[in-house]
Amino acid sequence: MQDAIDEVVTLIESLAGDDVAYDNGTSGLTATDVQAAIDEVLGMIGGGGGNSTVFHATFSSAITVNSATWTRLAYDQETFDPDNLYNTSNGRFTPDEEGYYLVFASCTLSDGAAAFDESADIYIGSIFKNETSLGNNARVSYANGKRHTGGGGQEDIVQTMALVYLNGTTDYVTAGVYQDTGSNLSVSENVSTIVGGIGSEFWAAKVG
Repeated sequence: MQDAIDEVVTLIESLAGDDVAYDNGTSGLTATDVQAAIDEVLGMIGGGGGNSTVFHATFSSAITVNSATWTRLAYDQETFDPDNLYNTSNGRFTPDEEGYYLVFASCTLSDGAAAFDESADIYIGSIFKNETSLGNNARVSYANGKRHTGGGGQEDIVQTMALVYLNGTTDYVTAGVYQDTGSNLSVSENVSTIVGGIGSEFWAAKVG
């Protein structure tokens, strides 16, 4: 900051930052005083500007999903969530910025015993906006080998992705899975060593 005779001012003793005018003609900022300019820049650096809203979560331990019913997945272990917008208790991501978000979810299903019947068993994944499914748009990747050496169970990866508009106030997204194998299945917290290193995860990122 410079004074009227173009000397650099390093200390302001009698004025607060919000009392000192700020010329935003070249900076692109909207602030008109020093304190507001500082706050605006800090907001940009700290994640308040641009397409920075993001989170990623996994499971800390295996969970069970019942047959012939939808199970809403609450991924309870955050990898990162810089703005604290994901709730590990109910699995909701509620962003505070309006815009379009790319949302992805996957889960590793395992029965721990017999192989899946690919011709009869049903696996569906979906992203939910608020309480409405965005469509049963899952992709299922079948495991082509035994999970445990010497036999004992196979695993499938159910993946789903959606591009969704969220209003930045009340809208939230969750992930869900449906399976109809006739028995309860386990959703593993571990990364599959069979299907391309994919595991159970849930993430979203603001893209526009």
